Amino acid sequence: GELGGDPGALGRTVNLNGRPFLVVGVAPREFAGTLQVGLEPDLYLPITVQPLLSQEGSLLRKGGAWWVQILARLHPGTSVESAQARLNSTFRGIARLGLAAVAERELPRLALEDGSRGQPEMRREFVQPLLVLTGMAALILLIACANLASLLLGRAPARRQEMAVRAALGAGRWRLIRQLLTESLLLGVLGGGLGYVLASWGSDLAARLLPAPTPPGGLHVDPDLRTFAFMFTVSLAVGVISGLAPALKAGRAHPAPDLKADTRGSGGRRLGLGGIFVGIQVAVSLVLLFGAGLFIRTLRNLEAVNPGFPTDHLLVFKVEPSLIGYQGEQLVQLYGRIASRLEALPGVRSVTFSRNGLLQGSASITRIAATGKESDPEAAGYTWMLLARSNFLSSMGIPVIRGRSLDANDEASGRPVAVINESLARRLFGDREAVGQRFSSVGSPKETPVEIVGVARDAHYDHLRNDPPPSFYTPYTRQLGMAGRMTFAVRTHGDPKAILPAVRRVVAEAGPELPVFEARTMAEQADQSILRERQFALLATGFGASALLLACVGLYGVLSYAVHRRSREIGIRLALGAAPARVLRMVLWQATLPTVSGCLVGLAAALATARLVSGMLFGIVPWDPVAPPAATALLLATAMLAACLPARRAARTDPMEVLRYE
Repeated sequence: GELGGDPGALGRTVNLNGRPFLVVGVAPREFAGTLQVGLEPDLYLPITVQPLLSQEGSLLRKGGAWWVQILARLHPGTSVESAQARLNSTFRGIARLGLAAVAERELPRLALEDGSRGQPEMRREFVQPLLVLTGMAALILLIACANLASLLLGRAPARRQEMAVRAALGAGRWRLIRQLLTESLLLGVLGGGLGYVLASWGSDLAARLLPAPTPPGGLHVDPDLRTFAFMFTVSLAVGVISGLAPALKAGRAHPAPDLKADTRGSGGRRLGLGGIFVGIQVAVSLVLLFGAGLFIRTLRNLEAVNPGFPTDHLLVFKVEPSLIGYQGEQLVQLYGRIASRLEALPGVRSVTFSRNGLLQGSASITRIAATGKESDPEAAGYTWMLLARSNFLSSMGIPVIRGRSLDANDEASGRPVAVINESLARRLFGDREAVGQRFSSVGSPKETPVEIVGVARDAHYDHLRNDPPPSFYTPYTRQLGMAGRMTFAVRTHGDPKAILPAVRRVVAEAGPELPVFEARTMAEQADQSILRERQFALLATGFGASALLLACVGLYGVLSYAVHRRSREIGIRLALGAAPARVLRMVLWQATLPTVSGCLVGLAAALATARLVSGMLFGIVPWDPVAPPAATALLLATAMLAACLPARRAARTDPMEVLRYE
């Protein structure tokens, strides 16, 4: 695409970060890489050119940098266990050279996993969301089957004379069953065809419901022949399952008595098999409503989380000048120019920057221990490191509760000082005072220990769902090799989006050819960090509403046919002096048993299965005390409203009109 589809692209030169690269091959259009679902690389380069493109030093020569994903094909007949044992023997010898200070038991190990479908950890991240979506869709399908079956059963008494006439004319039992199954199969196939059309229109919805950091561009979910075959098979199954009970019931037609019977007077006080199907719909609907309640409450809890700093009036964006050749002291001067010019803009209160932005899902992680305890495995731990401008804490609004914050002298001198958060202070020093203490990086004995000059409040680093991790803030000038990419944060007096054009202009003036990317407000960034939870809450609510609607339609249909079948009985009751209110209560009572029974079964099923989504909840337990009664009350109220329509029609029955046929 970038080369205009030129078939002669081979041998041409493309520039990457100012360096020329020769095109030696073109991959097929359908090839989307080998590692990550949803990620479609544009270029494939030799791994040895990494130092030429990064400007942050060679990761190939860093013994403790574990970033390479290795794919291999096993020889025929080689077991995974034997291959893993042999590879680990070689790998641990190499790892020991790069991690000389690490104890033998702490050396990493290789784990071989099936790579035929991409990176295993990425697949594992998708498994639970996709299983939940599939389960919800299956439950909606079950409700639709029960709904169709109950409606067909409701129509069966009205067609009794038709079946009796066919039987009297010589139609056998299996002929009658085949006819009704054909009708239900036709309904199922028509519904499946409509569903396929709707799926074609909304095919990108599944990609958007995957975890938020995943780019959907390389994930193709358009319906194809396999999708059509699956939906056609499911449609046939729905038709058979939905029509089986009504067909078997109609196949037992008896010509003589059925020809004499008046279907309007053949109804009983109970809904029979139709009531059972109504109960199934109610039970499944309650499960979906309960799940919707859990996801909605999870979203509300996440939205109420205090990130540890004010997110209003804050614009964030990223720049990566190392990709166009800036390095070392050039980066310091460039970041200084950008910050000073942004601070001069009208409406800007403060400007700061850091290697990783807050709530952006990225982090720099190191392993540290209090000075003197580097060799103690229990004292060492992984810690989040934020390389930042000296005014980062004050600009972001993160209070320093003990000691002092970073200052310009720390930044200018590159002194090994840091402000740690409360979580790290507790881990390293317990109840002892942390200010004035020192810590060191594990595995770097020659590195100067870092002095702690202050303790800041905990703030959420990567995600609102996760607890604030042990973290420390240190001047970015201490590790200029990692300062090639920065996230700027501009705090304003008014709407932060209003200054975005001016921000782009300032960056372009300070660093020609330097693009601004991922520019958004911090409020939008916080919303982005809980995008999946919001999507699931919305989707679960839609599934719950659909289930509720289908259950109410099913209840309304069954009751309507029941009222029609009992019309003679109702007319006689009214003619003998029964009050319309009593008839109304009688019909409503007929709907109460399957509805309440379905609620009880659904409540038990919801509580039993809620633990399956416990990993997707936040701030609540699967047996949440609020969601079950709320879902039950909503379902009962809506079901009774649906039952009121046929009940009201029964109460307004004219006895003379009904009994004139006698």
